[in-house]
Amino acid sequence: MGLCLQELSSKASRTAGHALLVNAATLISGFAVLAFSRFLTVSVFGLLAIFTMAISSMSTLVIIPAILSSS
Repeated sequence: MGLCLQELSSKASRTAGHALLVNAATLISGFAVLAFSRFLTVSVFGLLAIFTMAISSMSTLVIIPAILSSS
């Protein structure tokens, strides 16, 4: 079963990538509740957590395949 790196990367993004996006959407929606808090500290924490989850999931889907395909 000799699959090339491009095929393996595509298969990984279809399987693990889908799970990663579902997980990120769940966490983002959970932290979004905190963004509506009246307490400024809790609200800012919610916004920062949303930003962190979005950036980390997108970079996982983009940067790791790029690194693997360059080597």
